[in-house]
Amino acid sequence: MLIVFNHLGARDPNRTVPRLQDLTRPLWAGEPADGFTSYDRKIPIIATGLRNLREHGPNGPVFLCFGRTHVQPLRDAIGSPRRDAILARRAQRA
Repeated sequence: MLIVFNHLGARDPNRTVPRLQDLTRPLWAGEPADGFTSYDRKIPIIATGLRNLREHGPNGPVFLCFGRTHVQPLRDAIGSPRRDAILARRAQRA
């Protein structure tokens, strides 16, 4: 799920996003699974601001995947790099 905030009025996205993360944690938070975090049956929630999207474009580092602390390009935000690395190492060993 991608949420794009447009800063209008008194609501501050910098306060809204952390609150939304807390309220939706059971929907997106992964569970430990064999050396990586599994997100099976979870909904990836990604947020950005319209102002940042306009400034940096859809390929820029403007997307925050809930559960992470930094913004990334969309393709990186929707992936699970730790899981991919572990699975690639296991496949190489096999």
